[in-house]
Amino acid sequence: PRIHGVSDNTISEFIAFGRKRWIRKFESAGFDVLAVKKVAFNSGYGFGFPRIRNFAEYLGIKTVYAYIMQKQNAASDYAVYFVK
Repeated sequence: PRIHGVSDNTISEFIAFGRKRWIRKFESAGFDVLAVKKVAFNSGYGFGFPRIRNFAEYLGIKTVYAYIMQKQNAASDYAVYFVK
């Protein structure tokens, strides 16, 4: 498919929007990242090959992540349920 992100190719897009970048962004916005959880294998291109997607997920390959955060210098009673 035609590139629709901000980068010239998929690899550059993964680097530009990788976990480290998001963690720095969240921390600079006043959050502590408690955990990063793998969610799914997906593509902004509407990856339409379910067998490949299912196989990639079976292998543990993920492209979607959930960031568990709390405000810096704050404590959450619920953090224990998300951080293991």
